[in-house]
Amino acid sequence: MKLNLTCMKQTLTFIACFRTFFISTMVLIMVSGCGGENGLGGAPLGPGDISRQNGSITLSVKNGAGQDISRIPSESVGFAIAYVADPSGRPVPNAFVTFAITKNLLAGSLSPENGFAATDNSGIARVTVFPGSLGESGEIAATTTVVGNAAITDTIAFSS
Repeated sequence: MKLNLTCMKQTLTFIACFRTFFISTMVLIMVSGCGGENGLGGAPLGPGDISRQNGSITLSVKNGAGQDISRIPSESVGFAIAYVADPSGRPVPNAFVTFAITKNLLAGSLSPENGFAATDNSGIARVTVFPGSLGESGEIAATTTVVGNAAITDTIAFSS
């Protein structure tokens, strides 16, 4: 019986030491990663820098002539256009972008209805926006993933 107790004490001591070693190692790893550098030239993080670390998406609504618009006339259509860039600002081709009307579905609809589009070689994805009920205001969101699993989104208001 004495042998079993001695063995148990040694096992518990080993577990406690291993746990302390593991926690110390994890803390050291986390602290060593906090050198203030963020992959953006070493400058401290500021507003908007988190989204740049994951790439960026910029959303606009344009008419058929390519001009920015905020109102889609009832006799026309608009285009929701997303520009997707990597953390260095370069266009991302073949990125999967999901567009959605996120506020007030009466303001309009999208084509394709599922809102899915892929970026071209210039990092541009687009869907058609049809006007909804006259005078209704809504919001379009475009979401993609450029780096890892971090989704990035931009939104823009529009009206019919």
